[in-house]
Amino acid sequence: MKKIYRNIAILFCMSLAACSTDNELEQPFLEGTEEIADGSVKPNPYWGWVVEFPGMVTNEEPRIEASVTVKGATSAADTFWRSTGLYFAPGDTVVVQVNGSAGNARYRIGGFTDVLDESLAPFKRYPNMDIEGQLQDGENRLMSYFGGHLYIYFNGAGSDLSLQVKGAVQSPDYVLGETDVTAWKSQLETTQVPFGELRGEQVVFTLPVATLKQITDPEGLLTFYDEFIAQDCDGLYGNRPDGMLLRLRSDIQLTESDILEEVGGQYPIVVNRELDSIFVAFPALSSSSDFSVCQTFTLPYSFEKITANLFRSAYYGLNYFRLCDRNAIVPAHTMTSAVNSFLNSNDPAKRFNDLQTDVRTVLFVQLAQQYGWNIFGYISAEMMKDNGGEDEQNQRDAVAMYACEYAGENLAPFFEDWGVVLSSAAYGYMEQFPAISEPFWKNYVPKAGNFDSRTPLVKNRIDWPEYRDADRTGWTALSTVVIGGVETENMHEESNGKIGPFSNLFDGDGTTIWHSLWKKEGGRYPHVLTIDMQQEQTFNYLYFVQRNTTDPSNKCRRFQIFVKVGDEWEGIDDGKIFTLGKDAEMQRVFLDKTYTGSELRLELLSPHPAEGEQFDDSERQTVPVSLGEFGVGLLN
Repeated sequence: MKKIYRNIAILFCMSLAACSTDNELEQPFLEGTEEIADGSVKPNPYWGWVVEFPGMVTNEEPRIEASVTVKGATSAADTFWRSTGLYFAPGDTVVVQVNGSAGNARYRIGGFTDVLDESLAPFKRYPNMDIEGQLQDGENRLMSYFGGHLYIYFNGAGSDLSLQVKGAVQSPDYVLGETDVTAWKSQLETTQVPFGELRGEQVVFTLPVATLKQITDPEGLLTFYDEFIAQDCDGLYGNRPDGMLLRLRSDIQLTESDILEEVGGQYPIVVNRELDSIFVAFPALSSSSDFSVCQTFTLPYSFEKITANLFRSAYYGLNYFRLCDRNAIVPAHTMTSAVNSFLNSNDPAKRFNDLQTDVRTVLFVQLAQQYGWNIFGYISAEMMKDNGGEDEQNQRDAVAMYACEYAGENLAPFFEDWGVVLSSAAYGYMEQFPAISEPFWKNYVPKAGNFDSRTPLVKNRIDWPEYRDADRTGWTALSTVVIGGVETENMHEESNGKIGPFSNLFDGDGTTIWHSLWKKEGGRYPHVLTIDMQQEQTFNYLYFVQRNTTDPSNKCRRFQIFVKVGDEWEGIDDGKIFTLGKDAEMQRVFLDKTYTGSELRLELLSPHPAEGEQFDDSERQTVPVSLGEFGVGLLN
């Protein structure tokens, strides 16, 4: 293998130079597929890679001729793969005869969609092994140096396709309702094909033969997944596009974009080979389930508008809890201690987004336990109709308001304890509903939810809130820090002219920051920023973007703000001390009244403590302070 790795650069260069038009951009590193004039086949320069992965197919495996009918696509959106049950041996030329018109049908050889870049070297497999292209009318002579399953898909709507394939080998597939289990297990013992498929009504697994041999009950396994996807995935996240089966395949190296190099992709879902056995552990899955398995099957779904706000990642994994409820399983993935600690905390700075994703998921679990799982179908349907637009705060408000409608109760205390920041308009709407008799969320205990269907109580719906952020063109700030009774001005530090200056607070880019000095005394709290807005602004909310850093002590926690009225400074909301969360998403702070002025005085009082650190946040801290964005706006 060391020799192979040393020669990788040479292989890249050779392959790029020899790339044929047949493979186009789909296979930039590999040669074409033609035979030499005398009928012999070009030698395979990649045998060393093939042996390592995906594996060889010996001459003992019978080459067959088979008729294949491929179901057409009913819409342009149906570009999903159709399995043929056939496999290309590496280096073999296979004839695919199209009976009739090929139309917009395309072929794919192989299912290893991850293309690895040079940053992932040394490679465990060749970076790009798949071939795809347009099928032509009549005869198509196809070959892949790495081999792989033959898939057909359509680039737009297309009719059923009839194919005659000569020279491929039979894939050791199990098809639910068609394949005899005994015959299949016997085939696994003799096949020379390295990968096979399990095909159900909702799901297709593409796995190494070694993994397939571990499966004792393929019918039970596929039935379990078919029910799980139809009820616990589709039931929560919406219906999949026509023609889309959820596909999961095994690989030995994933791209950096994949989650922890373990699971990634959307179609197909890609799983690191080391995790194969977890996904086929039946019947254990049906009795205990696995949170990571369930969460993986959310990847192909789009949660529409619910994904564009703070709830986006919390929705992943809900199918695990729904599956547990449906099978009367007490969830093993509980987060009980973390949830109850957070919900019973009186910290005014706590924010939902500061929690780990798994903990955030429990907000939805509690709603399901109290009001039934159908609440999410109602919320999603209402979100799709109208409201919320693209503004995250609007969408956040919408989720809370629609939850109240379905529950028939005022859920304001529930969302407050979860640290969800809602607008005054949302709170006003929720007040129309009866108060909750008891705080069901305070002592979270994992349990079976209910599937009750409720009649939503739609009250007097408000005109949808409109957030109008003030134009910050020309805004300037002057910082003063009082140290030992001495006022020092313009205490900020620039680095390469890009970070540090006050102008970064008003540039619309949360990744550019203002920060105080970090090397001198001037870095200490409190900081007072006098902001000139250039013209009078009428506002009833503030907004902030914290610095995007993992160190919370670089983020402001407590602040006050004043507006200049005439020659006097007036404390906003009677001089209230406000708190900010730690997350780097936009945070809106809603005010009790509407104010008008052209100058503001923002007093940053104290930071968040570092992880594991405790201190009295009334003390002036010696750590520097930083901030990504600041502005005001008017909520109608």
